[in-house]
Amino acid sequence: MVAAGHADVLYMAYPPPEREVVEASDAPGHGLSPRERKVVALVAEGKSNAQIAMATGLSPSTVKDYVANACHKLGVEGRVGLAVWWIERGHGTG
Repeated sequence: MVAAGHADVLYMAYPPPEREVVEASDAPGHGLSPRERKVVALVAEGKSNAQIAMATGLSPSTVKDYVANACHKLGVEGRVGLAVWWIERGHGTG
C-alpha cells in the first residue's frame, strides 16, 4: 500500500512501459481477417464481386460486406483504394 501523497513517487520509480502507437493500416495483419485479406487480394486483381463470390464460395452480398468492412478497417475509399493499399504494401496482384 502506498501512503497518501506518495503515489507519484512510486509512479516515477516504475513508469509504465512506453507503447508504440501503431496505425491500423501498419499493424501486423492490418486488422483484416484471413477472408477479408483474400477478398482484398482479389479486388486488387480487378475481380468483380460476382467473380470473387465464385472464387471464394461466398455470396455476392457477403463479398460486398467484406469489401466495405475492409475499406472501413483500412481507412480507404472504395475498391480502387483497397487495390492501391494492397499493392503499395508489396502484395502484388496475384
